[in-house]
Order: sequence, then structure tokens, then C-alpha cells
Amino acid sequence: LTATPNFGTRSNQVTKWGEKVVDLVLANNLFCCNDGSPTRINRGTGGLSTPDVTLASSNLNNKITWSAVDDLGSDHMPIIFQVKNEYTKRHTQTKKRKRWRRNNADWDSFSCQ
Repeated sequence: LTATPNFGTRSNQVTKWGEKVVDLVLANNLFCCNDGSPTRINRGTGGLSTPDVTLASSNLNNKITWSAVDDLGSDHMPIIFQVKNEYTKRHTQTKKRKRWRRNNADWDSFSCQ
């Protein structure tokens, strides 16, 4: 969710967009996953801001890790978040050796092209 270039003003007054986000959070029992890190860099000034907000259900409050990573060429930084639950504990990704299914290949059709 990108709410506005300035979620709150420098004097910590909430903008109209900020008010809408707060209303959304309260009405739907959500929490903000952001850790306070900036999510955008102004290319002209180099200034940092946090217009990108990640919201989740409150029942996931202690199960989410969140981070904004170094810039990949955009003014917005990629956000990575992971939900840790019973499924993800049991099903961790492992690097599998890549294999090819050559027995089912239609080699005649392949070689005619």
C-alpha cells in the first residue's frame, strides 16, 4: 500500500491520506509491519521517506519479518516480508538438484523444427 509521499508531516500531524490508512487499520484489525526503515529515495534530493506501508492481520503480528532492501534502480525500495507459521516451519525451501525429463520428450518433433 502506498498511501502518500508523506504519511505524516514533519510536525507529526497526520495527512488526509494518513487518516484514511489509520481508519483502514483500525476498522480491519490490522497492524503495520514496517520497521521504520525508508522505502523510497528522492532521486533529486537523496531524501528518504516511507510512503510504502505493509499491513497484515493482527493475528500475524509476531509471525512476520519485514525489511526494505537496497535500491534496484527504482525510487521505491523492494520490500521483503515473510510469514512464519506451522506450514513454513515444516516446508522450508531446499535446493534440489535440477533434473531433466528426457524420456517423455518428442525428439522427432523437436528435431524437425
